[in-house]
Amino acid sequence: MEQHSKATANITTAAPSATSGRIISLDGLRGVAALSVVCFHVSGIPAARNLFPGIPSVMMFFILSGVVLCVVPLADSAYSWTKYYPRRVLRLGIPTAAATLLSVLVGIVVANTVGQNNPTYAGLRFSQNGNSPAQWLYTVLSQFDFIFNASDGVTTVGGSPSNRIDYPVWSMTWEFFFSLILPLVIVLAMHITRDWLACALVTVCIFVSFVSGYFPLRFVTVFFFGVIIAKHIETIRNRQHSFITVTVLLLLALLAIELPAIVGSFQSLAQHQLLNATANTLMCLGGALLVIVAAMPGWFSAFLSTRPIDYLGRISFSLYLTHFLCISAMRMITGKLGIAFSLVPMAIAVAGSIVFAAVFYALVERPSIRFAKRAANALLA
Repeated sequence: MEQHSKATANITTAAPSATSGRIISLDGLRGVAALSVVCFHVSGIPAARNLFPGIPSVMMFFILSGVVLCVVPLADSAYSWTKYYPRRVLRLGIPTAAATLLSVLVGIVVANTVGQNNPTYAGLRFSQNGNSPAQWLYTVLSQFDFIFNASDGVTTVGGSPSNRIDYPVWSMTWEFFFSLILPLVIVLAMHITRDWLACALVTVCIFVSFVSGYFPLRFVTVFFFGVIIAKHIETIRNRQHSFITVTVLLLLALLAIELPAIVGSFQSLAQHQLLNATANTLMCLGGALLVIVAAMPGWFSAFLSTRPIDYLGRISFSLYLTHFLCISAMRMITGKLGIAFSLVPMAIAVAGSIVFAAVFYALVERPSIRFAKRAANALLA
């Protein structure tokens, strides 16, 4: 969801080979998932948040990253890992650091002026409410820790509350981790002969993670669904399916993705640990199935490849990184004006997030892609 980044390989919908270009429909799916996260964060209405679930979208980002990062290395035995590391780290790091810096700067202003009661920015209050200069500096520096500041967006691995100012950045820890171990993943994938068994093992790991509450296990292993999909991407993209088949598979995927919300809507079921773990595990499987359906030839792939959705996919990483800042700003403005954060302000926040993401993509993300490629090529010059 690269998760949030563009495919390492460019795969066209028309080309039979998965290594010839980028898979436009998967980029489109990433764009739809990013928009779903925006709608999830902008809406305080429970029904709307269930309709646009945030965590399944993030899981889909991880699965998509597993696909696009592995397609080329699996097909090319001479793949240059020397170029890969600087290209990937800079590709993810520059936009993430820029979005974080912007959020921190805005957060400092808000925390020390108009937003004294906003708990999101409490850690950025300088020498107020017990925040010493050292504590303030710790909060600021921790925002730029994309490796060890691991969390599920709510709590860290150690159990303390997550303190991300740019909230969605929490998922980048897992993107960086998977990116760093990718060579080992490729070696492992090439030696796996029973992919169904690997999928079963990943499913068990995810289930155990939900039962135990140890979230790193699922955030790391869910990428492997994408790895397995990447191994079979040629078959998936070359096999024709009927309209009915694509529609049924799509509905099954969406049903699985919505299962946790459906179970949670029944109070008698919401407290059942094993049932919730099962529903959330099926949600991850639904995300993997949705990625497969998006890659398959058919009407859904064609829809995801349309120009508006393709562009949404192109700016999806920027949208994911910056939308929370735009939504927070709109909430703050409406609050100061005494206006309810209703459907109209919500729509403005979503539209504003897309516009801001387009600007961020043009000024930060796209130049960072070019710089990352030049830096990688310079190493072997």
